[in-house]
Amino acid sequence: VSQAKNLLMSEDVIAAIKTIRKLGIKVIYKNKICKIFGKNIDGYQYKKNITINAQNSGTLGRLILGLLVNTPYPIKLVGDKSLSKRDFKRISDPLTKFGSKFKLKNKKYLPLTILGSPNLKPIMSLWAEKISCRKIVKGDRVGYGGVFQAKRNMQISTYDIGYGDGFMRLDEYKNSKISDGRSIIGRVSMNNLAIEGNDQEVCIFDDVKDLSRVHNTISYEILCRINENIEKRII
Repeated sequence: VSQAKNLLMSEDVIAAIKTIRKLGIKVIYKNKICKIFGKNIDGYQYKKNITINAQNSGTLGRLILGLLVNTPYPIKLVGDKSLSKRDFKRISDPLTKFGSKFKLKNKKYLPLTILGSPNLKPIMSLWAEKISCRKIVKGDRVGYGGVFQAKRNMQISTYDIGYGDGFMRLDEYKNSKISDGRSIIGRVSMNNLAIEGNDQEVCIFDDVKDLSRVHNTISYEILCRINENIEKRII
């Protein structure tokens, strides 16, 4: 839940609230407090024959198109007389590279219609490198408090990411798997976590939605917590 206090209920803000409500997002405004109940990256409820009126808000018109790139139904975006004179081709052209289709008035202006791409998939992944490896025998315990107890002989490696790096901590009540299906063993430590095997590096996740379900939160919270000092690579 996102919350804004003393929010100025301008025409632009009201238009934005009406827009996300049309897409199935719950918004409550009471006692000068606006609460938005988000539903994760894929939380919008796309329906047939939706028309979004951005009024005079260019910011709303531009940003909402980026969030509609996977709509399975055509959605119409309109605006007032002033907004309808602005160039939306500079917004639609980059989004066509993701597979979305657009129909604009005079190939440039509002009203426009967007039909999203069904082939979008997550591209961000989080990787960790091996710190150490050791063999344990049946009955040995791993992690804080020894909550994990080996039921057989195993080879365990520790990797260089933990809750100190922004990777949300797991305890014995939360079971998370890395991208290849192996479980994170025991509790996540401050600077490392344990996984069975001896890989030099492992992919912690390649779809953050899976991890967000473990923590009962939204994907954005997982991503925003990741320490800015972790190396970023664009491939």
